[in-house]
Parts: sequence; structure tokens; C-alpha cells
Amino acid sequence: MRYRLIFRYIFAQHLWMAILVLVCLFLIVLLGQFADMARYEGGSEDWSGFEALKLALFRSPSLMQAVLPHVLLVSAALTVTRACRRSEVTIMMQNGLSHTQILVPVALSAALLGAVYTLAINPVASYTFNISETALQEAEGDAIPRDKHRQPREMVLRDADGATCLEDCNDGNPD
Repeated sequence: MRYRLIFRYIFAQHLWMAILVLVCLFLIVLLGQFADMARYEGGSEDWSGFEALKLALFRSPSLMQAVLPHVLLVSAALTVTRACRRSEVTIMMQNGLSHTQILVPVALSAALLGAVYTLAINPVASYTFNISETALQEAEGDAIPRDKHRQPREMVLRDADGATCLEDCNDGNPD
């Protein structure tokens, strides 16, 4: 009973800290994307600051996937540091909890946040990133269908003797 209460407390503390760090880094990435999108403002008459903000909001979640491991590490360090500073870790260890029992809720909280981001937010981020790419292509004036941009991929084949050969794979497209 006692460990469940402590587990929930540490889990909630890390989850709250991770969300706080994630929001702060999201705002930093959003600001960078807004600055990047603002350069297109002069290229078109119908381009506005609102359009740049919308595209920055569409692009930022896909960039956050690369930042997520760092968010979880920083938030774990901040959570444990905060608990140590307030002597919570000392009290927990005096009551018989090991280092592992203190760090397991932090790890599970990080795993939950990573799973939620990957399963729920990442598909939406991919969709909105594609929308922003299409809007940027139209703003630049070269709105070419995506099939025309397809680059051929090379495939390496090895036979039983170890010889290799390169083949051009276009996914069945003749161009």
C-alpha cells in the first residue's frame, strides 16, 4: 500500500515535469519554425503572418519527435533533483525503498509519454507536415504533384556467392 502511493506520487511528478519541459521546447521549436516560415511572407501577396503561424504550428509537432528523448531525460533529471533537494529521496530510502523503486515510476512515466506521443500525436503530425509542405510548394510557385518528385531507389542484391549487383527500383513506375 505504501509503495503504491509513493509510486503514484513520483509518476505524477515526472509526468507533470515532462509535460512542462515538452511545452517549453515546443514553444522554442514553434518560434524557430515561425521565423523560418516568415521568410516566405515577401514571396507572395496573399501570404500573411497568420499563414506563417499556421504552417509553423503544422510543422512543429513532427520536429518534436526528435526532441522527445531529450525532453524525457531532462524531465527525469529535474524530477529526481527536485525530490533530492526537498529530501524526499532521503526519506524514501530511510523507509526501505531502493534506488530502483524510486526510478521505476520515472521510467514508466517516460514510457507512457513516449507511447502516447508516438501512437496519438505522431500520425497527426505527419499529416499536418504534409499539408504544410504542399502549401510551401504552392507558395514557391512550383506546385508539382508528388509523383513527379519521386526519386528512383537503388536496391542491392547479393547472390549465394556473395556477388552484389545494383538495380533500379521505381515501385513499378516506368519513369
